[in-house]
Amino acid sequence: MRYIIFFTVIIAIFATGCVGDKPLSEIEATDEEAIYNVIQIDNYRLSTLDLITSDTVEFIINQDTLSTLCWHSVEETDEDFSVDISDHKVDSPVGPVYSASVEYSKTFVGTFETLRYNAEIDSMESFPKEFVLTGTRSAVCQQWGISNQVRRGWILISISDARFSTPGGGYHFLDSLCYVSSTDSMGVFSYGIRNLEDLVHFETGEEVTIHYRLIDDEDFLFVFVPVNNYAYQLAVPQPDSSGGFKVVFDMPARRIYGQLRFLVINAKAILSDYRASGYSYNYSTR
Repeated sequence: MRYIIFFTVIIAIFATGCVGDKPLSEIEATDEEAIYNVIQIDNYRLSTLDLITSDTVEFIINQDTLSTLCWHSVEETDEDFSVDISDHKVDSPVGPVYSASVEYSKTFVGTFETLRYNAEIDSMESFPKEFVLTGTRSAVCQQWGISNQVRRGWILISISDARFSTPGGGYHFLDSLCYVSSTDSMGVFSYGIRNLEDLVHFETGEEVTIHYRLIDDEDFLFVFVPVNNYAYQLAVPQPDSSGGFKVVFDMPARRIYGQLRFLVINAKAILSDYRASGYSYNYSTR
């Protein structure tokens, strides 16, 4: 292949070279840098792998219940991004162009914190577990237009949904995951790489209901859904009529790209290791 590049993205790069939505440098010196900007900056809502956060957790726990609070405390992250540009041009609607395959990942390292109230001894109990969780995604870009001193003409053509897993993998996900909306009486999420026009579409502002079952009732499930157009929140699942669970929310009221995120964790067994499996499905509103 004509170019193959592997590099690690560290916080210092962003601190010194990237502010807001501006490129890493005033002039994109290489095609690889242009491709990175197109995917990670221009299409951030589609490409981000930030499934968990390290924000300070504030909580109130009801001591009359058996509810458990859990969160991820992220201590470090590592990000890898690789670009493989074709030797020969490929056909496109604007004629022959160069194509680039992209693979990238982000690994989170930290402590999964579990906090619960033990009524028998009238005390709070904490059960921290070390964790390593990696998200992966792929994409395809094409070099359309004429390169100039500002942007080098690359655009995003297709992008995959994201997968999240712990070392060794193999942990189960969810059963019967599907959604219901006014535009689709029963839709099924399926992992894959798709052109942007083939992403799951929703109407702006419409109500969506997600249904699923837990394979292991002892699992924790984190579901992140849209809120206030540009943000996400942790959903509160409710039992549904089929014996499973449902999450009901409104899609953004604007025409934007976004992600629906799911992470299953087997952390209720106190003595077990942290294991997890997750997906982040891309969508668009129109």
